[in-house]
Amino acid sequence: MDGVDGVFHELRDRKSGHLIERHEVRLLDEVGPYDQDLDRRGSA
Repeated sequence: MDGVDGVFHELRDRKSGHLIERHEVRLLDEVGPYDQDLDRRGSA
């Protein structure tokens, strides 16, 4: 989305209402899980 920064520090679980810290979130897609190393600038 234009003008929106995808950086987050915590997310709210919509089912439970609990806040989840960034390090607890795993991004899964067709390519596979993303490693936390990809989170660092300039690592790609």
